[in-house]
Amino acid sequence: MPLAVWIDSDHVGNLGGGESVTRLVAPGLHRIRCQLQQGHIQAAEQEVDVPAGRHLVVTVATSRWNGKPSFTPELA
Repeated sequence: MPLAVWIDSDHVGNLGGGESVTRLVAPGLHRIRCQLQQGHIQAAEQEVDVPAGRHLVVTVATSRWNGKPSFTPELA
């Protein structure tokens, strides 16, 4: 099931089942959105504020339990 991923308004990739994408972003407020491209369209969205001097590492994947998009933000 393909999953389209955006950070802010930039499309950063499409994912298949079990895949993930990791991106570094500059400090500031960022909106992360992922959406299933097939069947029932489900989306997940989250805003993350990254402090100056830090970067955000975002790993995006689909849940193997319910197929919903999920992502994990971490500061680096």
